[in-house]
Amino acid sequence: MTESVHDNVNQFFDQMDFFYRSLNRTENMERSDSAGEGFALRIVPRPELIIVLTNCTLHKNTQINFRFDIPMVELSICLEGEGAGQVNGLEVPLCPNTVNLGLMGHGAGEFCFVGGRSLVTASIYIPVSSFNHYLENIAQGQTVDFQRLLGAKSFRQYRQAINPAMLQLVRQLVHMPYSQAIRNIHLECKVLEMLSLSFQQLLFENEPDPSAFSMTRSELEKIRRAREILLERMECPPSLLELSRLAGLNDFKLKAGFKKVYGTTVFGYLREQRLEKAKQLLLSGRFRVGEAAAYVGYTNASYFADAFRKHYGVNPGELLRSSSTVF
Repeated sequence: MTESVHDNVNQFFDQMDFFYRSLNRTENMERSDSAGEGFALRIVPRPELIIVLTNCTLHKNTQINFRFDIPMVELSICLEGEGAGQVNGLEVPLCPNTVNLGLMGHGAGEFCFVGGRSLVTASIYIPVSSFNHYLENIAQGQTVDFQRLLGAKSFRQYRQAINPAMLQLVRQLVHMPYSQAIRNIHLECKVLEMLSLSFQQLLFENEPDPSAFSMTRSELEKIRRAREILLERMECPPSLLELSRLAGLNDFKLKAGFKKVYGTTVFGYLREQRLEKAKQLLLSGRFRVGEAAAYVGYTNASYFADAFRKHYGVNPGELLRSSSTVF
């Protein structure tokens, strides 16, 4: 069972041309050729736990075809990257700043990564037995396991926008200040925290049903266009009705589709992107707090400061005074 999870993961390494020497051990796999460059770091602290940190750029659109004959669970956090695919007929978009939990029973699919853009992800793969074991610790008496969650489906995905707590865990996972001697222990601790947080939020607090709203590829492209319009007009965004008209969707499909693809509401996403842009402006050292707030569309500096503090846990003025602060 454990070896089969490794086999599933290695399919991606094969098709993305990350050449590796071993099938199931910790290894840094690099590529640098006409099709792409970067690395995928596979970490195996124990046989039933696989961690993959990816930071690469594919120079052209790249399609990956895959199968999973043995059930497994994937928790994937996408920080950068964009693409689209399908698993057993279910649309599966790849979007930045999202947390994705996939329950894979059996089946096949395809995925196309958009070329010319950075792909930065952190993924965790575990067998079903480990998933059920971890669930027992947070289910609080509820009868829930892999098969009950999957039901009659062969694949199911849960999705939400990344929150500050998960983002902090990912950064701690990537930047380990520990010696090699205790590295695996640290990794397991961080992975357990990430799994626990994602299970609690995705499975128990708010369980979305991916079959509740379906969309065509054309509608998916229109939702992505709506996102681009929001980013282009961040300082003076259109109303929801105007955005629907510009994207070519009615407001119901825009709201439902946007939340399914990006894990949050239209204006929840806009708020997150405004704050992220303001943070980058402050870190550049070229903007004062009021200037950064106005640049991203906040007319009230106090309201901006309050929203910034709630999102990042620090006042914007403190960030401005300490450009070395790492979020």
